[in-house]
Amino acid sequence: MFACGIRQSVVLCLAAFLLVPSGEVLAERIDFQIDSIEVQAGSSASVLVVIRENTTNLAGYSLNVDVVGVGDALGDVVVDVGASNFFPSRNLIVQDADDGLDPVFSVISDPGDGGVFFNAQSLSGETVELAQPGFSDVLGELILDVSPDALGRFTLSLGPGTVLFDGLDGVAFDTQALEISVVPEPATVLWLMVCLVLRRRGG
Repeated sequence: MFACGIRQSVVLCLAAFLLVPSGEVLAERIDFQIDSIEVQAGSSASVLVVIRENTTNLAGYSLNVDVVGVGDALGDVVVDVGASNFFPSRNLIVQDADDGLDPVFSVISDPGDGGVFFNAQSLSGETVELAQPGFSDVLGELILDVSPDALGRFTLSLGPGTVLFDGLDGVAFDTQALEISVVPEPATVLWLMVCLVLRRRGG
């Protein structure tokens, strides 16, 4: 059984229990700003997590972000926890003129699995204004690090523990994974082409 302090993040406590139904068409959506992305091995990339179709005023949220290789994917794609942030210039809570992020309970932590965990709570403990697309619709910015030996497809998704909170209860939402395609860096491609040409000449 979990026990939660009065001000200890209610979002975190809800995250231990709330299961979001799948297959339903729900009002709120937590999405990655893009549906797919192509990155080079050895590079990094930025991905925004946004809230769409926001019809419920929120007081906080949690994001449990996972990165998983698909099929024969090689290497690693991981979230740089230290560089990832709440993207204050468009953050849902920061952009409420009468509120802001609670500095104690708004944290970004490392779950130890290559992903990242965001917990955000309004300073007042009250709900903030509804999201405005392009102005106050961001929940967080993810910085992805791609290993030099990475190749293939990976998925970025929101796992159990992801919660929208209206101050009293969890708010149901829908979401969709982001597909990451990792391609070789140009130098590697050139090296492979040279090797292929030399092999054909030698054959």
